[in-house]
Amino acid sequence: MTIGKIPEKMEVKIKKEETLEQVTEFVYLGGLITEDAQCTKDIRRRISLASAMFGGLRKMWRSNKIKPSTF
Repeated sequence: MTIGKIPEKMEVKIKKEETLEQVTEFVYLGGLITEDAQCTKDIRRRISLASAMFGGLRKMWRSNKIKPSTF
């Protein structure tokens, strides 16, 4: 992947026979890296992941079996 305002097509070969795939985005250390170097998609992705996790905890938060003093 190249990063910049104008996307470039590159070809990287390993051992003269295998060509690496060029991608437009990938996740690295939890952050979304895009070829246009914008962070909008990364922020939306992180908000979506957090929302999904809190949604999964909804059942626990509403449980009558857990005392408020636990929180």
